[in-house]
Amino acid sequence: FRTEGVYENPFLFAQYVYSSLLDLHWIYSEAENQRKYAENDSRFKSSKVLKELLEKSKQNKEKNEREIQDKYCLRGAEWGVGDCSTVGMTDQEKEDFITELRKRVGE
Repeated sequence: FRTEGVYENPFLFAQYVYSSLLDLHWIYSEAENQRKYAENDSRFKSSKVLKELLEKSKQNKEKNEREIQDKYCLRGAEWGVGDCSTVGMTDQEKEDFITELRKRVGE
């Protein structure tokens, strides 16, 4: 905004003041919004609901990882390869081991 001649012309002066007030209002509004967002964000992050959801998520992650490990273990036992290989077991031990894995996997 140009300031030459603003002080001599009442209309330009009023326009300049109004424009400056709008700028100040916008700056204040932005600062106020930032403060409100930070406050709400802080409240949300410390909320009981969020903590419960994060805990459930962690438990589900651990459970899902275990289920995936069990599925791979079952597959390895059936094929006779990997950490869950049944090589060296008697036929009865293999059958019992695979049956137990199937129960854990839900098959």
